[in-house]
Amino acid sequence: MGQHRAMRNWIATLAVLAVAPLCGSPASAKAVNVAEGIPYGDLPRQQLDLYRPAVLDDDTPVVVFFYGGGWERGDRGDLQKTGEALAASGLIVALPDYRLYPDVAFPEFVEDGALAVAHVWQNERRADGTPRPIFVGGHSAGAFKAALLALDDSYLSDADMPPGALAGALLLSGPYDYSGPLPPPFSGIFPPETRAASAAAEFVDAADPPVLLLTGEADDDVDPSSTHTLAAAIEAGGGDVSVAVYPGEPDHFATVRGLADAGSAVRRDVEAFMDEALDQWRRLP
Repeated sequence: MGQHRAMRNWIATLAVLAVAPLCGSPASAKAVNVAEGIPYGDLPRQQLDLYRPAVLDDDTPVVVFFYGGGWERGDRGDLQKTGEALAASGLIVALPDYRLYPDVAFPEFVEDGALAVAHVWQNERRADGTPRPIFVGGHSAGAFKAALLALDDSYLSDADMPPGALAGALLLSGPYDYSGPLPPPFSGIFPPETRAASAAAEFVDAADPPVLLLTGEADDDVDPSSTHTLAAAIEAGGGDVSVAVYPGEPDHFATVRGLADAGSAVRRDVEAFMDEALDQWRRLP
């Protein structure tokens, strides 16, 4: 597939890269409160870690962020620095695990994501019990999952979340379509009988939450064309989409490292997008 250039090499090195220190200074332990291993389902990998700012108010939004790993590996602890940094900046951050191939295949790992989002939406409430604004996000395979949760209404509906519950989606360096012929292992991860439903662009409409798509111009693992194709589909469908492309960034992990760096272009773009999306969310009936 065109959107993948060297995915197998990336998967082989993910365990080393994902736990490398992210950009930016680590948040002080005093700045955030962390709750680990919160179950959102009955299975061992249906757990999440929650990072909360030391001071919460009714305007504090929530970000549910999914790691990548080619649907074969990954752990919520890989994004500890990201959780700490974003919580220190004033966000509630949930980092879920989810089931992996070969134990499950598409769409089961997306269904796990929907359960995680629904759990956070139900339990992270304002003082008066009303929902907080909630964003879904992810990097690489996690961005694929977040894209479907934001654009295909069926997942969150099946998890008992109402329409319009999401304030926005933060999609970093993701592949967004596995509907065509696939080589192993993707032919197993995305079985022929469900493969067509992997194309996020097929579900866009004007009622979707705002979407931010980020990619490195020279990403050598997931081709940036995947980002541009989805952005064009959202725009054509009447949706609200913003795109940021970072020149001279061949490293597939540059976007997720930047997310943890308060001084990075990635963080500035994410914060500006979230501010605007929150303004829109607050104006909803």
